[in-house]
Parts: sequence; structure tokens; C-alpha cells
Amino acid sequence: MSSTKTPTTDSPRKPTSLQARLLAQIGQNQQSPVPVRDGDKFDAARKLEVRTVQAAINAGGSTDAALLQGYPAAALVAQASPLDASQNPYALARYVPGMALHVGMQLEVALDDLLDSPVQPRVFLNAERLHEMKTSLAENGQLQHAQVLLPLYGESKLTLREGHTRRQLLRELGKQTMTVEVVERGKTEEDEAVLAREVNHRRSAITIYDIAVRLVQFLDRCKAEGKEPPPGPALARRFGLSSGSRVSEYMAIGRLPETVLQLLFDGNVGRGSAYQVAMVLKREGLKEAMRLVSRLTRAPKIQDAVDTGEEESADTAPKPAARRQRTLTQAVVDGPLKGGVKLMSSGEVVLKLKPLQASDGVALHSKLLQLLREAGMEVTAATPESTAE
Repeated sequence: MSSTKTPTTDSPRKPTSLQARLLAQIGQNQQSPVPVRDGDKFDAARKLEVRTVQAAINAGGSTDAALLQGYPAAALVAQASPLDASQNPYALARYVPGMALHVGMQLEVALDDLLDSPVQPRVFLNAERLHEMKTSLAENGQLQHAQVLLPLYGESKLTLREGHTRRQLLRELGKQTMTVEVVERGKTEEDEAVLAREVNHRRSAITIYDIAVRLVQFLDRCKAEGKEPPPGPALARRFGLSSGSRVSEYMAIGRLPETVLQLLFDGNVGRGSAYQVAMVLKREGLKEAMRLVSRLTRAPKIQDAVDTGEEESADTAPKPAARRQRTLTQAVVDGPLKGGVKLMSSGEVVLKLKPLQASDGVALHSKLLQLLREAGMEVTAATPESTAE
């Protein structure tokens, strides 16, 4: 299935107020009546950035720290004089397990000396995005350092906070090392999860499917370890949800089969529709859920849910839409009227409803039109079919 490109956050952004204050302080520190080497200016800027991030972490501002962590403030200082590689005082040291490290240090590290973060937020990546990243790494090399946590006493390998995908792609390209920057770890696992999510989201958006899968994995880990899971608000903060009330919705999505999640991700299906798939799966089984996925993603054919190897027949396969639009959300209606309601990307609301009793049809139809018009919708009533044929 061809994937739909998801929005990323790589486009340049205006500095936040925190970043602006950091830059302003760096600018003040650069003003000196005595000539100062560009290299010393760079070092001073880096140290100030590290102290500012540490202060934000100590104050409990994990999100603030994430906005500042790795922010290229020092790169905005006057450019150092061009030097050849043999003269470059900033040539990266090769990491050796046990060597003394400090926050802000930049290193070249063997891929085998890097570990994935236990709170890595990303699960899914768009195929086009992966291809772009791999092509860039092959043609231009690694343009931005990954981030690794300052190791605890006795740790010989470095844990990535950000850079997991680049590490995988570098390995596929036959590379043996990657460049990293050492950063301060969060005070708690929850703080580190927030930092990791913010930093990774800046490079490429963390999707609802990433959040849903990681949430379910975390809750399953709590259960396996016999720990009580955090309350809703704490879970919402950890996973970047708008409120604790969203937790159950994301749990339902995260427990969908892996193949279904991949199809929904590739089809760029929204949260409401993904939740509807989860509800259909619970009520009606995998076969009906896959049919709904087929309609939502506009897939012409999807294997039967019972894995018979047979594809849906032509008369049951979804028909192509007359206009290029997609379903934003869909709801099942039950009661005096049964059927479904869909909101399309064009803004159009599609209703397919049928009264339980045929005699109620005209009255319910009129009431429905009235309610929709009162809600401010433009409604065009279809001409009733003639019964005198």
C-alpha cells in the first residue's frame, strides 16, 4: 500500500521565548572589549546552554528543558575560522567505555555501544520519510548529532534519547559509528519520557498510533511488574494527551492488531475513526473491523479478517468516491434510526439511516432535517421516491 506523507516538524520555527532569552544572554556574553577567539566564544555559549538546560530540569520544567536541549544556540555565535581537519580543535573524540563524560560533550560512538531508550516514543515511520532520511544520510552524512543520556555509574553503553531511526539507517548503509551529544537525563522516568517525546516530536511528529502503542506497552509493563499505574493526569502528561479522559480511547486504539494499526497509520486515519475501528472490532469482530479499515483507507481490497486468503468480492469491495475526499470520522447510530454518520474532509456530512418502523420514516426524516438546519448545516432534502410505480 502506498503511504501518505505525514506532517513533520522539520521546517524552521521562530524561537520560543525561552530560546530567545538564552540567545540574548549568549549575545551579551559575546560582547567583550578584548578580542576573543571564536573557539572560546563557542565553548562559552555551549556551557551557558548546558547550565540553562540543567536549571530547567532541576526546576521540574521537563518541557522547557526539551525546548532548550540541543537548541543550536552556539551555532549562532560568530563562525569559527575555517581550519583543515588536522587543525580542528573540535574533532570528535571516539567513545571508549569507562571514559569520563560530561553534559555537552560530543563524541563519535560505535553503533554497538548505543542502546535504545526504554521510553522511546516513536513506533511508526512513514515510508517516504524513511527513504528521505536514508538518502540524506547516504549523500550528506549525519548532519545533526543524536542525543545520549549521561551514563550512570557502572554503565558502559550509552542510551539514546533521540536518534534511534538514524542509528538503524546508518547500520543499513554499512556505517559503524554515529555522532552524539551527551545530555542530562530527566530526574525521573516520567520526566525523561516527556523530554524524549518533545525532542523526537521536533524532528518528526509523534502520531496518535505511536502514543497508543507506547501507552499500552507501559500499562502492560506496570501490570507485569505488579505496579499500580499512574493516575489519568500523570499518564496524560507522560504521553502528551490533552486530558486524562483520553487514556481509555488511546488504550483501545493501542490494542488493535499490528497489521490494522499499520494500515490506519499508512492511511493517515484520524483518532476518532481509529477508535471507531476499535469499537467495531470489539462488538463485531475482526472481519467487520477490516471492512471499515478498507473504507477509511480507500484500500481497494483487504484480506478477509479470518485469513482465508480470499479477497473481498467485487460486489462487496468499496466503490470509489465520486469526489476526492476522505472520511474524517464515522459514528454508528442506534435507536429509532439505525445506520451511520460520516464527516468528510470536504465538510460534507453523509447520513445513512433507516427507521426501525417504516411508518415512522416521514416523521423522522422531517425531524432530522429540522435538527440539522437548526445546527447551522446546509441541508438539501432528497426528493421522496414515488411509490406509485
